[in-house]
Amino acid sequence: MTFRRPAPPGGCQEISSLLIHLAGEFAPAIAGVWPAPHAAFVTAPAARRQLIALALAGGAAPAAVAELAQGPLARAIKAAIADAPEGLPRALGRMGETCWSAADYGRLLWALRHPRAAKAVRHAELVTPELVRALAALPEPMLAAAARTDLGVAGAELLRECYAAIARNRGEAAAREAAERWGRMSAGKLRQAVFDALAVDAPPPPFLGTPRLRPLASVAAVRDAGRRYRNCLRDDLSYLVDGDVAYYEWLGEPSAVVELCRDPVTGWRFEQARLAHNAPVPPAVGAQILAELEAMGVGLGRSWWQLRQALYQLGTPNLQLEPLDQLSAERFGR
Repeated sequence: MTFRRPAPPGGCQEISSLLIHLAGEFAPAIAGVWPAPHAAFVTAPAARRQLIALALAGGAAPAAVAELAQGPLARAIKAAIADAPEGLPRALGRMGETCWSAADYGRLLWALRHPRAAKAVRHAELVTPELVRALAALPEPMLAAAARTDLGVAGAELLRECYAAIARNRGEAAAREAAERWGRMSAGKLRQAVFDALAVDAPPPPFLGTPRLRPLASVAAVRDAGRRYRNCLRDDLSYLVDGDVAYYEWLGEPSAVVELCRDPVTGWRFEQARLAHNAPVPPAVGAQILAELEAMGVGLGRSWWQLRQALYQLGTPNLQLEPLDQLSAERFGR
């Protein structure tokens, strides 16, 4: 059955504002069946009006639609939709007062015929166009695990795009495996899981390191450091994957994580270092780290952004430069 916007009836029909409000895009077709004041339609229960619009969306003839306003609802459903899904009678009573679009009625019937999606519709307090749009937008393997209704339409569409990206880059099997896991996850864990499935590994570290400065050369290594140091390293690795930052581990006592940033002037520049729990690095240890970074060729001065901001004030009394030793102390959290 193809669901489409019904064609307006022949001739000029008066259409009341109430009918337009209740029937939406179906108002012209309904006015052709029940002329103004459209009493048989506007006074019918909401479930009956939804069924009439659903029948029109499916291409029902006006004569057949006229009969749907009478008799038991179950009989009318059978007459309107030959292969009506089991959950349709209950859903009709929870779909609200105003008619949906033809496309959304099609999504509703699809959802009621899908075992997992039908369960989500059945358990919904209100059955809305947004609900069936979200279900229809979810990657199909997620429906195999659980029909998520907590993400909204935009969230479901985003997951479908992520699914398509994984399938394109790593194959359909990898995408299906990831989406099946997503369907079983709590909303709190889903964001990181999708990022993990999308992300490629980090580019090679820019420096080989030293015996006391070991590169954290992969996403897995950085996540492990985040767990060990109890910091936020594992929360957002997008800059690492993009190649804009690199992480090294200082293996002296006490140990620390060192972050380098790509800089258009200095190449790679020292950004910050912290001990476990983001504690500041002691001055003596910081001096050792700086010496090894300088020997590796890492920039220790101001960033391109800081230099540019200072140059805007060049030749004016407003120019003030933070001392480099103070800037260095800040980068160590002191």
